[in-house]
Amino acid sequence: MHLTFLQFNQPRSKDESLAHLKSIFQQATTVSSKTRVKQMKTNTGLKDTFQDYFTDRIFEFTSKLRGSARDKQAALDKMVKQLPQDSKDTMSPVWRIRGKYA
Repeated sequence: MHLTFLQFNQPRSKDESLAHLKSIFQQATTVSSKTRVKQMKTNTGLKDTFQDYFTDRIFEFTSKLRGSARDKQAALDKMVKQLPQDSKDTMSPVWRIRGKYA
């Protein structure tokens, strides 16, 4: 029996992981992005439950919006301004730990 779904990948650097998480959050701040965000997390293998708190709030907010895509995006942009503005503040504090491997 040959299992092809189990593979070893190259280890990611902290900076690469942070860039992916920032990209995931940026995608979440656009209307109708829930499926794409889920796909990005699956493709990168990254899951930040701290960040999920903020993205879940965004998705819950957008699910209640009605109107044109432009109106929805404007309302979402206004809502996102109420969240921490530095993308590092929407990521787990573990990413700010300094040390030998960080």
